[in-house]
Amino acid sequence: LVEEREAFLEQSENALFEKGQRLQELETELEHRAEGIAQMEHARDGGMLVWAGASFALAYTYKEERQYDKAIADYDEAIRLDPNYTNAYACRGLAWHAKDEYDKAIADYTNALQLLPKYAKAYSAGRVACDNKGEYDKAITDYTSALEIAPTYAVAYNDRGVAWEKMGDSARALADYDNAIG
Repeated sequence: LVEEREAFLEQSENALFEKGQRLQELETELEHRAEGIAQMEHARDGGMLVWAGASFALAYTYKEERQYDKAIADYDEAIRLDPNYTNAYACRGLAWHAKDEYDKAIADYTNALQLLPKYAKAYSAGRVACDNKGEYDKAITDYTSALEIAPTYAVAYNDRGVAWEKMGDSARALADYDNAIG
């Protein structure tokens, strides 16, 4: 009975932690939206159309179209206009990563984590870059950090499994792959 109670409490703590993490993400998104609205109103009232969200939206479109140099330039502009734009750093990291510029990608993921320490996707994405550099120990450590923040994050389980496999630890790789699929 004591073990069941402890298991229940642990599950409850994990669920509360995940909800708290999501709430923090939503609050950050709302802050960015509020800032974006204020910037749009200011741009409208002042006859300008320059604001970080517009640069981010254009950069994201370029990234999706694999026009990485253009995407990076617009993410740079979004960050210039709003140095605390977490998603701009994370997405610029993805663009650097796509260009095989792993050190620059890791720097951007690190900046995103400094702004939003509970950003599990930045941990995970940053460690894919470490994987590509052959830094499997660092990758595993950060995948584990991502999973501490978001214990059901299947991508982090899968990617950590790949890192374990590259290190020759098939047992841990299989365990992570099992966790990734549910």
